[in-house]
Amino acid sequence: MNRSACILIKIPLNRCFADVPRTISQLLFRRRVFTDSLRFSSPVSLPSFSRFCSDLSPLQSQKILCWKCGAEFDSNAERVNCSECGIIQPLDKEANFFTYLGVPLAFNLDHDELGKKFRGKQAIVHPDKFAMRSKDELQHSQQHSTFLNDAYRTLRDPFRRANYLLRLIEELDEDLNDPYLSSLKKLMMT
Repeated sequence: MNRSACILIKIPLNRCFADVPRTISQLLFRRRVFTDSLRFSSPVSLPSFSRFCSDLSPLQSQKILCWKCGAEFDSNAERVNCSECGIIQPLDKEANFFTYLGVPLAFNLDHDELGKKFRGKQAIVHPDKFAMRSKDELQHSQQHSTFLNDAYRTLRDPFRRANYLLRLIEELDEDLNDPYLSSLKKLMMT
């Protein structure tokens, strides 16, 4: 095999990704999408994302106003209702699936805890609860419910969860210009 055609990235894993398959070829093989076009002379290790974990952690609180009563309260990706009047708030545009469900930003998740968080949040935001309320409240509940279902569907599947984490990190990569992440992104796009 021609050495110039091989790509080798050696970056240590961190504790957030301790049980992620150690090579891209292992990950692809497990999902049965390994092809002859992906041949590596040696394993391509997944990168360490520990320095990014704090950047992807739950969003910092910002003061926002309730759309109904005007009360000021701290924004939180997990928060759904106003702390004063209890009215459902619009979906936070900056929320990610992890912060919205209140689970740690990590590859390894407790599936029982994830299911409990999903069911608890769904009991709060389900559109059926808002059928007799205002159009705005119904619309907000539909936004939350759609986002919640997407979050749960993504986070319960290891392959989708890994892809989602890579997309979150890719967003940071645009600002950070990290050569390792750029190499991994190019490799994943081919």
